[in-house]
Formats: sequence, C-alpha cells, structure tokens
Amino acid sequence: MSTVVADHLGAIVPLVDTSDFVSTEISLEEIVKHPDRARRLSPDVATVLLAQCVSIQASLVAAVLSPRVINTNEISQHDGRGQDDRLMNVQEAASKLGVSVDWIYRNAAKLPFTVRLGPRRLRFSTKGINKFIQSRQGRA
Repeated sequence: MSTVVADHLGAIVPLVDTSDFVSTEISLEEIVKHPDRARRLSPDVATVLLAQCVSIQASLVAAVLSPRVINTNEISQHDGRGQDDRLMNVQEAASKLGVSVDWIYRNAAKLPFTVRLGPRRLRFSTKGINKFIQSRQGRA
C-alpha cells in the first residue's frame, strides 16, 4: 500500500519511496543506452537531466533551422552522365541570358533553372540555362 500526501495545490499524490532511487551521477548517454534506469532517478537528478535535454534540443533545432553556409564557388551538381553542372550567381546568369539582373530577380520563381540555397540566396544551373536557351532558339 502506498502512502499519499497533498501537494501544494491540494491534489492527492502518492508519496514516493526514495529507497529505489539511483543516487550516483548518471549521464544522458547512459539513459539513452539504458532507458529503464530513468525510472529509478530521483526527481532532482531527473530535473537536471531534463534541463540538459532541453538545452541540447534547442541547439539541435537551431542547427536544423539555420541556413547552411555554402561556398558557391565550389558548388557543382553531377548529372549522372559524368558532367558537372556549375551554379551561377545572379550577375553571371543575367549576362549569359542577355537580360538585366532585375529581370532575373523578377522572374526567378518561374525560371526552371533557379536553385534556391536559402532565403534570398539564388543560384542558377548552367546546364538549365543552356537547355532553356536551346528550347527558345528559333522562336521569334
């Protein structure tokens, strides 16, 4: 039979027998390897480990959501036929197409060779531009 007490809000909660608690230092790594040991942690130790989890989680979420830093001079995409596809910046693409940089920005969402590297970071596939030019040749 378990003993019950009232918490600070008046709710009835069971009184926990602390004789089974793990009193030694335990790491998150050990809990990951042996999840069953978490049930034997004291509330104080569990609180500390939970705070560590929240801190780690925040760092991981930030890493996932932050845009990656990419050196666009080294970016190339392989097309499966042994040929690389270099990504051009806005000025290069505009020059290759014979249009203004402003035109590129206005039409980027409609152009099939636009590659978005992140918010406000556009690049353009060299092969895609070449295909686009070939498909337009002969049109007046």
